[in-house]
Amino acid sequence: MADGTREERAEFFGSLQRVFEQAHAGGGSRWDGQLGEHRFCLRGAGETLLPRLTPALSHLQVPSGEAQLTVCLWDSESTGVSLPLLAQAFFEAVSANCWSWLDPRFELRGFNDERFRCVYRLGPTNILSFLDRETSTALYWMQKASDLPYWEIGSPLQTILNWWSAENGLQYVHAAGVGSAAGGLLLTGPGGSGKSTTALACLEAGMGYLGDDYCLVSDREVFSLYSTAKLVGEEDLQRFPGLRGWVENEERAEGEKILLNLARHRPQSLLGRAPLKAVVIPRVHGPGPSRLRQVRGAEALLALAPTTLFQLAGSQQLGMSRMKQLLGNHPCYVLELGPEIRAVPALLQELLDSL
Repeated sequence: MADGTREERAEFFGSLQRVFEQAHAGGGSRWDGQLGEHRFCLRGAGETLLPRLTPALSHLQVPSGEAQLTVCLWDSESTGVSLPLLAQAFFEAVSANCWSWLDPRFELRGFNDERFRCVYRLGPTNILSFLDRETSTALYWMQKASDLPYWEIGSPLQTILNWWSAENGLQYVHAAGVGSAAGGLLLTGPGGSGKSTTALACLEAGMGYLGDDYCLVSDREVFSLYSTAKLVGEEDLQRFPGLRGWVENEERAEGEKILLNLARHRPQSLLGRAPLKAVVIPRVHGPGPSRLRQVRGAEALLALAPTTLFQLAGSQQLGMSRMKQLLGNHPCYVLELGPEIRAVPALLQELLDSL
């Protein structure tokens, strides 16, 4: 199947879409959202999957209308509708021989061309994300919605929204965002660099919040994707005792991050978009006060690009080009984080006021 023609890939997509429609005929719902100027529609079959994915997107919801992308979502367990036997056998073979079928970002070899994009992510429940650019339709399927991992609840539909956003001139980035309607800062760096801690400190200080892990950017703006925040563990949560009541996953599996939903508890602090003023790279510095120092765009690119490109399936060449352009057009700073995190928001607000 991986060596099939484009027509065979189209037929495979169509066979899965027909299964979705069968599942949806048994009951379903619709949810509409907007990213920037672009609208998308989620059609969920059954009553289980869609309500688990949309809370993190709730600040993007808009009334139903014409959409530029339709995502069809279902799971087989709750709808009682299985994949065709051929598709079941194929995905079982992919799971059993993943190194042959999947690249490091779970892109399904032989299924990605100028029309189709396909990722089969292995995990607690394997997730299929399949986009047909020609019809602006995507499929999102898993066997059991009850096994949906916390990271997918906190940052849902990353793969599909990343593909679609790229088509509309927007770039997914592994970064946090804070500021106000007058101007925002992009906070970037690898996991553990202080992005989430800095973003939540800014939130508690009264600044607007665009995200703590992923944002969308254009040449001049930063857009919010998810209304959630993640903390590594109890030690991080102790820094923000006022947020303890916001925890969504009180009963967590070992290694699972703490998930907070800001749309439920602090909706007034969520920003949909903001003019991008600068890019900031938090780094834990040690003793002494936190401080900012300006750096070249090349240093910021080393902080932003590797995790963005590794984590998200898509065109690495296009993504790299867009990030280079973004960092070339905005000042970049390293934020050397001292032990007193409460002093950081004032430092960042002072930076915004100066730009």
